[in-house]
Amino acid sequence: MMIRKTLRILQVSSGEVRIPAKFGGGIEARILEMSEHLKRLSHQVTIVDRLYNRQDAAVEYFNNVKIIRIRAPVVNLRFASAVPRIGKFALLIEHIVNQVIYALILSRVIQNMNFDVINIHNAVAALTFATISRNMRNKIVFSSHTARRSILRPGILDRIALMWENRLLTLIPKITVNSEFIRARLIQDTHISPHKVHVIPEGIDVEVYQAEPMKNSQASPIHQPRESIVLFVGRVTPVKGVDRIAEAAFILVRRLNQRSVRFVICGPLLEFGAPVRRSLYFEHIMRFVHENGLDSYVTFTGPVSIDRLKNLYSQADIFVLPSLFETSPSAIREAMAFGKPVIASNTGDIPTYVKNGETGFLITPGNAEELAMRIQYLLTHAIDRTRMGANARSLVVEKFDWSKVIERLVAVYNI
Repeated sequence: MMIRKTLRILQVSSGEVRIPAKFGGGIEARILEMSEHLKRLSHQVTIVDRLYNRQDAAVEYFNNVKIIRIRAPVVNLRFASAVPRIGKFALLIEHIVNQVIYALILSRVIQNMNFDVINIHNAVAALTFATISRNMRNKIVFSSHTARRSILRPGILDRIALMWENRLLTLIPKITVNSEFIRARLIQDTHISPHKVHVIPEGIDVEVYQAEPMKNSQASPIHQPRESIVLFVGRVTPVKGVDRIAEAAFILVRRLNQRSVRFVICGPLLEFGAPVRRSLYFEHIMRFVHENGLDSYVTFTGPVSIDRLKNLYSQADIFVLPSLFETSPSAIREAMAFGKPVIASNTGDIPTYVKNGETGFLITPGNAEELAMRIQYLLTHAIDRTRMGANARSLVVEKFDWSKVIERLVAVYNI
């Protein structure tokens, strides 16, 4: 009988979004879910996060997972982010400086703590930590969550970000990525040993992410009876192709006279780190919706709580993600866990689980006409829609259930 070794694991958040996250998912939600499942296997798990306000306790427990909060000063350059041409550079500088500060304080806080594994989820923080804490390098596992390696023509900011990550990868022994697509790109870009790079998909708690009846009046429907719901979940940015969803709505409603449909766009309305105001991209989409009389067919929810998000998945009939590029988006697997057929762009690792005619449809990135036609097909073919949704659920249970994913992660930790 094999004896399972109990590991002492430190999960290092980005220190940018409080754990537990109040809204939606993202990396922070994945870190917490991962830690909870590691804890269920009797490993000792600690999450380190930032102190965000005076009410935050220095140490707290959430679902039996210990969270340490460290006091790290924050540099704020948001005043410059609205200035044309330099805004995005200002946000990048802000991010780098804050991650360096965070990592410096982290190294001081944990220098007398004893961990077997230090899993860091931000490249700048990981590079800083690995540079100043050389005696701990062999314990570092870096988890890359960036989609930048899937961009065909990365801009200068993307190249700067990848430069940090590429340097980091030469210093540490283990890297995890969430898809074979990114693993291949990473090895091609950096020429590091393939043995260092391990694919660990983002898990799904299939017992939690499944359709069920609404439990209370607060989870009120977002649609009228007999109205079909087409759901998108993600940040409202150009790369996510949200404007293509609005164009598909126009084709369906105005050209194909499909009036019993509502498009629900769920997610933040701003670029990550942008100043608190509506983006020009969002305003452009809203103007298109209004000018074409689509106000009653397209709904923007903004960021929502995790409970509300699950309710939206339950209500949806179809899930769409027409991104221009992606790696392995968690929203697709969440929708599939709820038994929804998916229409998504043929990019990144998406084709490995969105299979034409089986779990949904793949479309050409940026093609609103193709998106509309696939939506129309699923709206008018209920049997196929149900069949694909059931297949999607089965695939997620088979390949992405946390109970299976977490064993793969522990195997990497033990190498």
